[in-house]
Amino acid sequence: MGGSKSEPRLCGAKTRSGGTCRAPAMRKARNGRCWMHGGKSPVPDKTAPYTGAVLPGEAALFAALPVGTVDDELKLCRLRLGRAAMAEAKLIASGESEGLARI
Repeated sequence: MGGSKSEPRLCGAKTRSGGTCRAPAMRKARNGRCWMHGGKSPVPDKTAPYTGAVLPGEAALFAALPVGTVDDELKLCRLRLGRAAMAEAKLIASGESEGLARI
């Protein structure tokens, strides 16, 4: 691993061939390794954009939608369309026709 400020800090991990990794170490990695040897976390981001989009009662419906024919975004659109249809049915049943403009 490079010691002086002018030399870039190298990873230094042992490679399969027995040498040391010559890739530059990531600046924010606490272990001084490159992105291939421990610089990045393999864990997916838990704050993905659609994690809170499916309500708890809709999780079973989401899982039951066909996989492979549509992607997750289209599945969410189907759920949202279902929510809108249920809200519209409630407004029609209650006689509040002016509330339909909000949907």
